[in-house]
Amino acid sequence: MAPPGSVAGYGDRGVNGAAYRHAAGFTFTDTAGENWWVIFQPVARDAADNPPVRGDVLACRGAYGEPVQVRVLAGDVLRADADAAFRKTAPSSYEDAARIAAGVSEGIA
Repeated sequence: MAPPGSVAGYGDRGVNGAAYRHAAGFTFTDTAGENWWVIFQPVARDAADNPPVRGDVLACRGAYGEPVQVRVLAGDVLRADADAAFRKTAPSSYEDAARIAAGVSEGIA
């Protein structure tokens, strides 16, 4: 999605994850009218013994030729937990998605 050096707000890391979807598509609009993709970005780990996948839930937005703006909505969470929370609640706005991600981070989703 975005290589290192083209991302703002996520350290020196690039972004390459799986986007969450809702009934109207892949972008989640915030109260200011900005569109965000909400994705699960796995953290690179040794694949020995196929451990549970951990990573970050990110909100990303950007325009052509500009750095991708990234906000970490939930850090170091299990993908299975994040996926289940987004399936169960089906957010339709950025704020809904941020609340769901916060719940995953706090273990209450």
